[in-house]
Amino acid sequence: MLGDLRHITSAVLVTAVALLSVGSAHAAFPGSNGKIVFAKDVPCAGNPATQHCEWDLFTMNPDGSDVRPITHDVRTPDDPPKTDFYPAWSPDGTKIAFISNRANYLEGFEIFVVNADGTGLSQLTHNTSAVNWPPAWSPDGTELVFFRQPYTRGEGCNVCFLPPSIHKMKADGSGQVRIADPPESGTVFMDWSPDGTKIVLAASDLWTIRPDGSGLTKIASGSGNSQHPDWAPDGSQIVAPMANDNPDIFGLNCCDLALYNADGSNRRRLTNTPEQDESLPAWSPDGTKIVFGNHGEIGVVRTDGTDRVSLQPGYQPDWQPLAGPDGDGDGVTDALDNCPDVANTTQADRDDDGIGDACDSSSVPGPKRSDYKNSSHYCKALREFLGDAEFSTRYKNLGKCVSQNH
Repeated sequence: MLGDLRHITSAVLVTAVALLSVGSAHAAFPGSNGKIVFAKDVPCAGNPATQHCEWDLFTMNPDGSDVRPITHDVRTPDDPPKTDFYPAWSPDGTKIAFISNRANYLEGFEIFVVNADGTGLSQLTHNTSAVNWPPAWSPDGTELVFFRQPYTRGEGCNVCFLPPSIHKMKADGSGQVRIADPPESGTVFMDWSPDGTKIVLAASDLWTIRPDGSGLTKIASGSGNSQHPDWAPDGSQIVAPMANDNPDIFGLNCCDLALYNADGSNRRRLTNTPEQDESLPAWSPDGTKIVFGNHGEIGVVRTDGTDRVSLQPGYQPDWQPLAGPDGDGDGVTDALDNCPDVANTTQADRDDDGIGDACDSSSVPGPKRSDYKNSSHYCKALREFLGDAEFSTRYKNLGKCVSQNH
């Protein structure tokens, strides 16, 4: 996609980049569900009928209420356009990284970071003649990885895009270094795995690469219009858009949402709505829901495809992780703890039954999750093995077991 943008003028550089604004680069980090951040176009001051005067970032509650501006600047039709795009929450939920042309609207997009309440705006990159694409946070919050698309002027075109590369930097913008080239044309969007060991890249295929740039591996072929992948908070799955049979205005087949195992296997549709255009997915920090964009609307759906609702007009949503309850104080939130009532920082589980050794009273190895095709079959076998009373003590009900072992 980017390789085809060879001959454009300075005046339409921003527009050309905006046409590619179909995804976001963020990770779903575990925790409780906080606010949803998103981008939205707003009218100019003094001319309410004029849309696209600027794109700002907003936050809202998970139910769509309490919409608040984060990066709003009052602008008039005479001001140069300002675009804030692709927000991504930091792992601790205190900051939002995004790209913007606010520094120089004709010279491409830079990476910025702002506090969750809109204060403390800081510019991290300072590049001329380059577009910096959406950043993804490392799970410890110390680094950001992003694509950089350089361009030149002259030689038969006013703006000529050059091959992009993958870069990494510290969270304060220092230590910027190129780590690799993208594996295929059109690769722009990526996401850092929750355990910090891999970065997933997406264009027409899905790839993973190590944070040092080594180990490039294709994990899924022909995934379609997968511009934005997002890891599940526990690292076990990836959600990404996949092509459907509904051509959009750019001639692309887009989009349903699909789930993959972390290794790229077992692709299955989360949604199957050819009349819709679902993309930009982001997991909720508790792993139970996925927020997404759909024709300029933000929606949310459960990870089994049920309870789909529309929230607000907007684009490129990301879900804020908040520190969840940690009843045993071991640093692992209860939602992800395999033994939430007994401290077990290592989460050791020798018999691989989904119950941490610290509170596993059974001395006989139970059913192993790896032996079953899905968590429902595994949990039914585990309930039969433990008995109803012990199973209820550990999981309360079958649904709780399924959600913890999906």
